[in-house]
Amino acid sequence: MSDDCVRRGKRGILGVPYPKNDRRLFSFTPVQGDEWPSSDDSDEDFNIKDYSKGSDSEEGVNTPSKRTLVSKKKSSKKASATKSRTKGKKKKKTKYKKYTNNKEAEVKDPNNEHDVDFTSWGSLPLLIIQRVLHYAIQEDGAVPFLLRASQVSRSWQEAARSSVLWQHVNLDRTRVKLHKDRSKGLMFLVKNRFSRLERLNLSNWSTLNLATLETILKKCPTIKQLTLQGCNKLGSSCLTAIADECNSLVAVDIMGVALPAQCLTPQSVSHLLQTRGSQLEELVLAKNAFNKWPKVLDPIMSVNSMPHLRLLDLSNCQFRSRSTPEFPVESLHWAWPNLEVLLLSSCDLIGTKVEQHVKEASPGFPKLRELHFPSINMSFCQGNWQQKLIERILKGSIGLQFLDIRGRILYQSNFPENLPCTAVEHLYIGRCDQNVLPLVKKWSHSLATLEMANLITVGEDDGSSITSLLPSMATVKSLDLAGTDVDFSCVRKIFQHCKSLTELNLERCRNIDRGMKQNFWGQRLKEFAQKCSENADFGS
Repeated sequence: MSDDCVRRGKRGILGVPYPKNDRRLFSFTPVQGDEWPSSDDSDEDFNIKDYSKGSDSEEGVNTPSKRTLVSKKKSSKKASATKSRTKGKKKKKTKYKKYTNNKEAEVKDPNNEHDVDFTSWGSLPLLIIQRVLHYAIQEDGAVPFLLRASQVSRSWQEAARSSVLWQHVNLDRTRVKLHKDRSKGLMFLVKNRFSRLERLNLSNWSTLNLATLETILKKCPTIKQLTLQGCNKLGSSCLTAIADECNSLVAVDIMGVALPAQCLTPQSVSHLLQTRGSQLEELVLAKNAFNKWPKVLDPIMSVNSMPHLRLLDLSNCQFRSRSTPEFPVESLHWAWPNLEVLLLSSCDLIGTKVEQHVKEASPGFPKLRELHFPSINMSFCQGNWQQKLIERILKGSIGLQFLDIRGRILYQSNFPENLPCTAVEHLYIGRCDQNVLPLVKKWSHSLATLEMANLITVGEDDGSSITSLLPSMATVKSLDLAGTDVDFSCVRKIFQHCKSLTELNLERCRNIDRGMKQNFWGQRLKEFAQKCSENADFGS
């Protein structure tokens, strides 16, 4: 025996010395330690049949030898080992093999319900994952959802790479948080994801230059809708690039693409309209400055030059010319026969002078649904030419639903009669004079929104003028009376006649209590109406 074993036995199992006379229960060196006897009940090789029952002496006992006991023990261990192996083989579940991409993969038995993992998204087929992602990005576009979904698993990453899902991308800086190296990330998407891109929004990219835009347009020939609002470093040159590269262009938004001190050149605007005007459906030129207006519209003055145009936005445009800018109404009637929405907010325009037979022969805008023509320049709007321009624009517009003429005053009494519209639903006549009030009676059967804030009346107060209109306002849901002279009795009559009212604005009303000068809607409006009807002294 080695010296290490002797020292280990003297030292004890945990290094603690023990008395010499004490008997040890365990030892690494069984020679120095005493072995405790064990009962045969716990031994696997013990068999009660090998011993005689009822014999008091050891002679009647058939005692096996030491060698036979060892052999039996070994055989029992082998038997138990083979038994456990056979049990393990029986418990193993059969596996089926399939081949994908020439690689062998093990798949669980589909017939066994316990083997199929219904909660794992990664086990779904690729087409189903793509369909789920397609529904998730319909409204907001592919970014940032697909970029985050590609980090879920390998199957999601493979599904998110499909160019079919990258048809609508909204990179507006007001909704997507961009890093400093956003141009590199954009170029990566352009090269690897945008092969089938149709709608692209790059609004408020103030650092976007012309070279980057040209690269995007060349790599994405299938673009149909392009939005460049607030990209003021592009200037007029972007119009030429858009006209030359976007063969499938249907809608373009270039609001504010030039700096305030710069103007869009007539050559670039004319080139865009002449090249892509026949296929455009939406054209937004708002917040830009123009020179030589309306000569920039000469390429589209012919009949049906823009037959598919549905929306035109010239809001807040500056027409830098020595004389008052003109709007060629009758020529545009022939050029834009399918126009539905016309936005001329804060545009101080007058109609082009034409002969009377030209006015009578023009077809008008028969499909026009919305006209936005408010003004903030009170000095310019005081004239009869504003009324005539509105009448010329709305010629033939029987299906008009939205009319905004706020800030236009000095209308004649025959103005409502000259409008062919029959069922306007949203009417905005704030800061107008009292001659527009008959419009409320004319469209009382269809009005849902009525805005009369800061109404200008002469010779009588606002309360009596509005009170006379209440019986014809049964269908109104939203009523704005901010800044008028209505009193509490008029408010009570409003709740009596306007049964379908959902919003009432009484801000800055001079003849009611301060606590009522607010905008009521929803539950607050119901509580306010209940107080007015139940308590006669309320508000007095």
